[in-house]
Amino acid sequence: MKDKIVRNGSPEGKKPAKAKKVSTKLEKGKSIKELKAKLWPIFSKFIRLRDNYTCYTCGKVMLDNKSSCHAGHYVPQSKGNALRYDERNVHAQCFVCNNMRRGNLYEYAIRLERDYGPGILQELDEIKKDLKKFARWELEEMIELYQGKVRDFEVCRQAEELF
Repeated sequence: MKDKIVRNGSPEGKKPAKAKKVSTKLEKGKSIKELKAKLWPIFSKFIRLRDNYTCYTCGKVMLDNKSSCHAGHYVPQSKGNALRYDERNVHAQCFVCNNMRRGNLYEYAIRLERDYGPGILQELDEIKKDLKKFARWELEEMIELYQGKVRDFEVCRQAEELF
């Protein structure tokens, strides 16, 4: 009688089970893209809370319709990755100013100069030239930071409503 040949623990005639490949992304943590996707809604919410749902460029208050409030960039994300999460470059804006008026940049510039002082526009212009690539740890730290800031704002708002 012949012995059955066993290959990789499988009886003769059956193909050995393929080893499952473990994703290296799961071992290392989330990808940069996934972290950016997680950070943006948190950062955006912080900006809208910080600015009390009031459009930075036209002054429209959107407390009754918070979904119409955007976090608008002075220097667009496509032009300056280094400014994507810079609090001086991002402010609450209504849909009309952010989309229909393409950021309402004339009014935005006037407000930036008034709020941050002369030279802010030149400073932002210099920073936008930086070809910033965020490291995983930077994004993770910002996620933690802005989650905490959002939590703090929400606690303060709840306390204000009590009084």
